[in-house]
Amino acid sequence: MDARLNLPFRLLRFALGLTATVAGLDKFFNILADWGAYVSPLAARVLPLSVATFMGIVGVIEIAVGVAILAAAPRPGAYVASAWLLLVAFNLALGGHFDIAVRDVVMSIAAFTLARALEVPATAEAHAHTVAPVALLDGYVAGFELGAQRIDRGDLGLVRRRVDVQRNEHQALADLLGPVFGKNERAALTIDLGNIHMAIGSGAPRNRETEPVHVEAE
Repeated sequence: MDARLNLPFRLLRFALGLTATVAGLDKFFNILADWGAYVSPLAARVLPLSVATFMGIVGVIEIAVGVAILAAAPRPGAYVASAWLLLVAFNLALGGHFDIAVRDVVMSIAAFTLARALEVPATAEAHAHTVAPVALLDGYVAGFELGAQRIDRGDLGLVRRRVDVQRNEHQALADLLGPVFGKNERAALTIDLGNIHMAIGSGAPRNRETEPVHVEAE
């Protein structure tokens, strides 16, 4: 995710979490509003308990959701907040409080957006650890560097290839193949695998035209 979005999403997370927590606490004090007045007549008739008791239960749920968004489990908390706000908006619409219902629908969309945004870092990290790039290389390319592994290919055809595997996770293979094939000191062309699908141009010695190389991870 773009680093410029970090601050807006932090603010959104803080605003939603704090709003839910404060609203939940006020269900026991009715300082900000007379919350019982927002229960629709239909809901009040079907409730098996008093409106005051019901609002106390609502307050506990909202406090739990707010704490989850702020600290404990922000992504699940944001999803619960999104669904909860839709239920609240439906109740408000039944009671004729359409202006507040619209506000809660907008807040529900904001909570859903936050939940999806919080999935991005986890998805990107899992993708980085599980997806192995597949590269189609030109037979005469001097060298490529693919993230954690570098492959150097000479121009002597398929009989002999110079392989130089670098970096920590492939060090054992590098130690095994290094004495046999030697190490190519020529500069390698670096491929940025931050993008899942990308195409690059491969440099070809011996006056060959540049050909595209497609790198794709599924």
